Amino acid sequence: MFSWRSLWNTRNVLMKGCRWIVGDGSRVRVMEDPWLRGSVGRWISAPQREEVYGMYVNNLMEEGVRRLSSFNNVAELLLNICNHEDENIVGRVAMLIWCIWQNRNNTIWNNNSNSALQVGQQAFQAWQQWFDAQKLHNRGVQQPAEQQNVRWVQPPVGWIKCNVDAGFFQAISTTSAANCFRQSNGLFLSAETRYNSNFTTLEGEGMTLLNAVQFAISQGWDYVIFESDSQYLVNAITSNKVGISEFCSLVSSIRNSLSSLSNFEVKFVRRQSNMVAHSLARAAISWASHQSFDFVPPYIESLINNEMS
Repeated sequence: MFSWRSLWNTRNVLMKGCRWIVGDGSRVRVMEDPWLRGSVGRWISAPQREEVYGMYVNNLMEEGVRRLSSFNNVAELLLNICNHEDENIVGRVAMLIWCIWQNRNNTIWNNNSNSALQVGQQAFQAWQQWFDAQKLHNRGVQQPAEQQNVRWVQPPVGWIKCNVDAGFFQAISTTSAANCFRQSNGLFLSAETRYNSNFTTLEGEGMTLLNAVQFAISQGWDYVIFESDSQYLVNAITSNKVGISEFCSLVSSIRNSLSSLSNFEVKFVRRQSNMVAHSLARAAISWASHQSFDFVPPYIESLINNEMS
């Protein structure tokens, strides 16, 4: 009894520094309870409008915040989202979780982490690209048969095919680049990804192709077909036009590098035929600045398998 009385007598001291844990806010009074965070004060300053004195903190919450506070852990929240939200919301949440996990792995293994804003932007862009790809696929199902045959084609026997693409992330001022080399039977040979400071669209596509050509030269490969979904770039390389702009200088560098190969082709293909490189370019910002792969990256494994079937 003495111990309890002693604890009870200290309540006034405790009250001077205690704050309510808001929770769902249904039991915390706006004006009569200490609940504000920070060092300035725990109480809402007075006077306020008359109706405020009868309000609870949950009356101040937006619906989404009130909903979040009703879960005990992340698993409960995710299960609720899957059960009650439409597929678009569920897909965005899943993409966000995946990007958070990738950022966590990149931090641990590469000591290279993105800010919360960058992770959020990456998740949004990845979801948008997936969503656009689904719309394109759905439209393709309804198109005539001749339009459905736009897909990657294996190179002739003895040749190597390299698909290239660039990714543009304006929100973080970054341009990514990716290339993927495959053998005449369609099997994966090698791939590279990297990202740099922001380039224009043409410069980014051009630098991506230049990197791929230089990589093929470094490997001693010959009989290589390079495919890009930038028709303007391909036309500039295959024409005899010259100029003094930075893009023309880049095209000249590509031509000079190509001259080191005895046999090569540079071709334009549609995006549907270039999805492997396109997907790699979008995933490039998830890794360290430069990555080389002598195994099939998980991002494109299903695409390659589908194209070989």
